[in-house]
Amino acid sequence: MPIEDLLHDQTTLLALEPEELAVHLLERFRNTSAETRQSLHNFINDLKHSHRIPPTVEEVLTEAWWWLVREGFVVESTSSGWFYISRRGKRALESNNPIAFRHVRLLPRESLHPAISEKSFPPFLRGDYETAVFAAFKEVEIAVRSASQLAEQLVGSDLMRRAFHEGNGPLRDPNQPPAEREALAHLFAGAIGSYKNPNSHRRVQIEPDEAAEMINLASHLMRIVDARRPPHAVAVAPAVAPERR
Repeated sequence: MPIEDLLHDQTTLLALEPEELAVHLLERFRNTSAETRQSLHNFINDLKHSHRIPPTVEEVLTEAWWWLVREGFVVESTSSGWFYISRRGKRALESNNPIAFRHVRLLPRESLHPAISEKSFPPFLRGDYETAVFAAFKEVEIAVRSASQLAEQLVGSDLMRRAFHEGNGPLRDPNQPPAEREALAHLFAGAIGSYKNPNSHRRVQIEPDEAAEMINLASHLMRIVDARRPPHAVAVAPAVAPERR
């Protein structure tokens, strides 16, 4: 729906979250800017004068604008102070799913483990849910191997079961009852087997809400690994890109 239609239905517009409204602003920026750069004042002023919008609508439009800036879809020029659409913004507009970042409300970035946020949030924002989930659980696998100091040959579910083995796993908690230690090993092995491995071998169709739930699970698992990491085991920086293997 063009932003002009929303401005005629201000009840609907005011009910939208900033990320839901942001896509309409980004599309209008692309479609109406004769120049490639724009100022916030001119952008909002143009809408205000052409549609006579009240202050409440101006406020939510401004919130959506700054959401675009914060998430890197629109960038401020250091030389002029004006804004332009970033590479991320152009990719979003040129993709087959340019409004995917409406779903970002399903995955609050501030709630994620930093390593998961770095690798999974950008593809989630673009609507590439398969890559986002794969990247999240790859980071879990990397973190478990780093923390447990187990051999490179151990991968996937086998690595998880060995790292969290209830009897001698380096990441087990000996203060927990054996049944709980065993259950945690099953949780890690099941998560990797269910959510990383399928993405490694074939195309998997994942809906936005499912992807958000999976990524949140990966974030939770990462925090467990952090809590179990021995003092001598140094955390490994996330890989540059999620390689499938």
